[in-house]
Amino acid sequence: MLYTFLKRNVGEKVLVFFSTTKSTQFYARLLRRLKFDARAIHNGMSKERFISEFLEFGHADAGILCVPDFQGNDLTVPPSCGWIVQFEPCSDPAEYIFRVGRISAEDDPSVHRALLFLTAGQFGFLKYYRAAKVKVYEYEIPRISNVQRELVKMMKKEERLKKLGTEAYHAFLLAYASHDYRDVYNVHDLDERKLAMCFGFDRPPSKKAEEEEKGSSFQEAMKSREENRWRAIKVERKSWMQGEKSWRYSDIHADKMKAQPQSRKERR
Repeated sequence: MLYTFLKRNVGEKVLVFFSTTKSTQFYARLLRRLKFDARAIHNGMSKERFISEFLEFGHADAGILCVPDFQGNDLTVPPSCGWIVQFEPCSDPAEYIFRVGRISAEDDPSVHRALLFLTAGQFGFLKYYRAAKVKVYEYEIPRISNVQRELVKMMKKEERLKKLGTEAYHAFLLAYASHDYRDVYNVHDLDERKLAMCFGFDRPPSKKAEEEEKGSSFQEAMKSREENRWRAIKVERKSWMQGEKSWRYSDIHADKMKAQPQSRKERR
């Protein structure tokens, strides 16, 4: 659904918010892989790169900027930004309403628009809109493109993308489970299989399996390293110690010992 929406608004500036930094990193990389002009800013960046990416988005005519939700209130939304999209749950409804209010314009709704993605189990979020007396309209996205199969194939081929997707999936679950507004965001109501599909998997990815695979790869690498390690070549030399390990003069020495005179005691 997000793919279809972005594809139809490819000529506009779109600001997309995600629940976690991991999701921000994953979706920015995925969108670039799908030929979108996508950038990301998050707390894992250096200050210089953070500012550089944000300024590039501000000066561009169109593009996508992926941002973690917790950094949304500290962000100055560029006036040329056409859409603010909350793709994953926001941390606080009041903060989200305030964020949207900064760019919304009643008299010209075509300039600044906000889109909130909700599942059927998250419709309780709308009561916070009603309490704040914010007008809400349902936005229909017809003829949704079915790219799920291609996405799953891509995730299986690209290890880096798969790793980011797995980390983003588990980070999302953790953020959802610790959400303050559990009357709307209840982790027990989540369909993990459908959630996994949002991250490009046909089934929920196992973090344990990934760690085991990582450990196996490490062991194989160490084994290969040990096999290829330089070793000094020992040159075999012939020595009388090899073979039966006996002295060649031992028989002559034994005969001489037998021929020696007896001790004094035996002579008496």
